[in-house]
Amino acid sequence: MEEKIKIYIPQSINDTLMNDMEKFLFIKRNGQLNRNNFINTLIMNYYENYQARVQRLYEQINSSITSLMDTLDTQAIEHAASTIVQDIQKDSYDLSHPKMDIALSLKPTKRSSDTIQFIQDYYLKDQSLSNYFRNMLARYASLSQDKRERIIFKDKFDCIEEAIRTDKKLYITTMIGKKNIISPYKIVSAREELFNYLLAEMNGKTFTFRISRLKSVTLINEKKTIREENIPFFEKMILYGPQFTIRKNEEIIVYLSDEGIRRYHNMYVHRPVVKRIEGHLYYFDCSENQVLQFFYRFHKEAQILEPISLRNQVIHMIEEAHTEYLKLNT
Repeated sequence: MEEKIKIYIPQSINDTLMNDMEKFLFIKRNGQLNRNNFINTLIMNYYENYQARVQRLYEQINSSITSLMDTLDTQAIEHAASTIVQDIQKDSYDLSHPKMDIALSLKPTKRSSDTIQFIQDYYLKDQSLSNYFRNMLARYASLSQDKRERIIFKDKFDCIEEAIRTDKKLYITTMIGKKNIISPYKIVSAREELFNYLLAEMNGKTFTFRISRLKSVTLINEKKTIREENIPFFEKMILYGPQFTIRKNEEIIVYLSDEGIRRYHNMYVHRPVVKRIEGHLYYFDCSENQVLQFFYRFHKEAQILEPISLRNQVIHMIEEAHTEYLKLNT
């Protein structure tokens, strides 16, 4: 299959796809988003799970119709079930006027052409290939971002999960070219359901890697090693935020003004979980980096009191920013 396929989707779904291309780094060398590569990858990695969902829905409807209307013949029941399935799928995205649809032009690649031909030969059931992909993209866009990430990077997730299941090590390369051998501990989705992270041990220390930023993942036939003393740190990272590495136990104390308290409870993204509260003093048992990134936006409404090293780091950052601002006035 070499001809291009036109897929018409609502603006909202197109926006989700474009955002995912950028966040998942599907970018050409010239800086443009690599739309064709992304859509082909999505189809290859998602069509089996998507079709299984469609088939389950079809079978449930088919069974319900059969039990209620035994006067219909098998062919009529199957046609009715197929029509209802398509109507249900359309309802998930037909909120905008058809004239506002965006046209995607998909060109099958060498890797995807056999998959697309297989879909065309066996899965269409009285609908066009374009409409099938429209429904697939609509379903994809309805998922949370961390689940969409699992689809796009299915091969990496499969390899990592195999290593965890068989207690093997992994050889990874990152987008910036770093190469490491690691012992994987667990894949964890961030509380905000944005990205998935691989918690792993390397050279005896805890690390976290955002999976969509791993360039390659290779299973190594070598037994992984996880130090017993690192397991509590991993479990705290799962609880407080897998994107923030924890390597030591040290209580963090932050003084919050009345406005700071209001902001803490209103700002959700990357918010550290408070261990206990004593008036305006908030106590944390998480990553210093998480506390720094979250409260740095509070300005004078939050002051890190302990540990002193972290407090001094904030003071140094403020002093540097102040110096740079003064340069603009000279």
